[in-house]
Amino acid sequence: MNPLQGSQFSSHKFSQLSEELISSMDSRRILPVIVGGTHHYVESLLYFDQQGDSVGNLEEKKEIEEVDNSSQLKYERLKELDPQMASKLHPNQLRKVERSLQILEKTGRKHSEMIQEQKDNECKYDALIIWVDSDKETLNNRLDKRVDEMIDRGLMDELSKFYKETEKISRDFTKGIFQSIGCKEFEKCFIEGQKESEYSNHTREGIDSLKRHTRRYAKIQRKWIDRIGKRISLFRFDTSNPVEYEEKVLKPARKLLEAFLKGEKLPNEHLIEKKEEERKEWKKYICEVCNGKEVNGSSEWDAHLKSKAHKHFQKKRKTNHTQD
Repeated sequence: MNPLQGSQFSSHKFSQLSEELISSMDSRRILPVIVGGTHHYVESLLYFDQQGDSVGNLEEKKEIEEVDNSSQLKYERLKELDPQMASKLHPNQLRKVERSLQILEKTGRKHSEMIQEQKDNECKYDALIIWVDSDKETLNNRLDKRVDEMIDRGLMDELSKFYKETEKISRDFTKGIFQSIGCKEFEKCFIEGQKESEYSNHTREGIDSLKRHTRRYAKIQRKWIDRIGKRISLFRFDTSNPVEYEEKVLKPARKLLEAFLKGEKLPNEHLIEKKEEERKEWKKYICEVCNGKEVNGSSEWDAHLKSKAHKHFQKKRKTNHTQD
């Protein structure tokens, strides 16, 4: 993958390459093991992807007919063509709006319909999913320590080389390798002509930002685990206490794997049963008190009603009515 040549990678491409490798390993009686990575990619591999099978790599598509570069106009177009999908998005979520329009153009089908079908798909493989977890505090401490180790092992030198190699191209931090955590956080460090003190300050800010974004990403990954857990059972092992690792993680995980490979009944000590997904109607709310502000979903709506901004407008409107 070469960012200088505009190389892109997608979950659909990941699934294609992985399926070929899994098939090859299976023919040689080798057990495929997928470790870590982005859960979104793992989910696309485990399940038949209605969107991916039909759409393929959207980076290779012909450009959708340009209406206007304005995100609002593209959003209005989506409202006309797929109102249900538009109701789940904000006009400023341009990439998601564009993706829904691209899917509609290439397949002739609404993105919202394809998502609904995908929810009912079964897992493609006889898979055993082991979730190596820890409590929040332990996880955050480990993530911070990992960032410190990355710095000690030469992250800044690696980034310096990367920024020099890409200085002649436009860096879009919303696409490809440029959106990776650990890249955009240090952009200010490589501004030419800055003083050593400025470089030091930008480095400290970058490290703090990298740690913060890494913790936030871990939180997002947990949400993906919850999502996958609505489709397939998981086995969770708590690694918070390293002293207990062999007895509480390694040995029971090995016992679980042996039973899985032999086709025996799996021990349920660490099992997290598959959750039935709640069928709640998702909707967009419009707050008339806050001059027509759009709020996505009931959770955000509840939070908005308690926000200072909403209470401010509410108080202001009440005052205006009193004066009238």
